[in-house]
Amino acid sequence: MMLPLMLALVVSTTDDPPVKVWLNHDNYFQRGDKARVNVRLADDGYVLVLRADAEGRVRVLFPLDPSNDDFVRGHETIEV
Repeated sequence: MMLPLMLALVVSTTDDPPVKVWLNHDNYFQRGDKARVNVRLADDGYVLVLRADAEGRVRVLFPLDPSNDDFVRGHETIEV
């Protein structure tokens, strides 16, 4: 089970949702398929995407490298 959690600091000035998260394949997966999490912010902000498994372990999906910047421009889609 994949449960993406996201923390974002955004201030929305448009009608778009402040944060949009979606998966590839229209949420339909078969054994062996790779899931991709897509994230888009309405405005500039900072993003942290986490994955929590059934045993309670949490893993950072974005940014992969702690030294990478987690700043994302508004209306820019990132793929995790």
